Amino acid sequence: MNKPMEQTLVLLKPEAVVRRSVGAKIIEEINQKYTIKKMSIVQPERAFFENTHYVEHNGKPFFNSLINHMTTAPIIAMVVEGENAVLGVRELLGATMVEKAMPETLRGKYGIIRGLNCAHASDSTESANKEINNWTELMTETINPEEYVKKYENNTYINTQEYRNGREKEDFKKLLTQETDMEEKYVDKMSQTIVDAFNE
Repeated sequence: MNKPMEQTLVLLKPEAVVRRSVGAKIIEEINQKYTIKKMSIVQPERAFFENTHYVEHNGKPFFNSLINHMTTAPIIAMVVEGENAVLGVRELLGATMVEKAMPETLRGKYGIIRGLNCAHASDSTESANKEINNWTELMTETINPEEYVKKYENNTYINTQEYRNGREKEDFKKLLTQETDMEEKYVDKMSQTIVDAFNE
């Protein structure tokens, strides 16, 4: 019996965009198992996360740090399609908290700490439909997944364990600088976001 064809929303979080080769590796692995129907680099305003994407978390203790994290740098948004894609992509990513993710999953390999877990994926078909609708409005300029992978797959890759072993902002800046071609402001903000996550 065939599994249902579904679409789901996948977001590469700022740390997976700043770490160029990590983003390329994640996109390549997703694209091997599913079809990326649409992909864009976007940088939503803080209000979009507060009032739309993460509105259900408003008032929770982690809300502000979550929004700070997601507005650190651009995000790659993808509409992904395939059989049983909602559950399948989430299994590919692994547990939400990095510490609980199995080593072979994407979060197990590339997540740094706690919620700095490299990617988001819709948790149900209902959520997927809503999130795709919300994010598609922002996805005005599309990019080709294969071209993105080709551009960044050979960039310097620092094993994520190096980040997990770090503690100081300067440690993370040195690592990020080796992995990215993005502006220094994003390296600085991402380094501080990682420090904040370790100190929570």
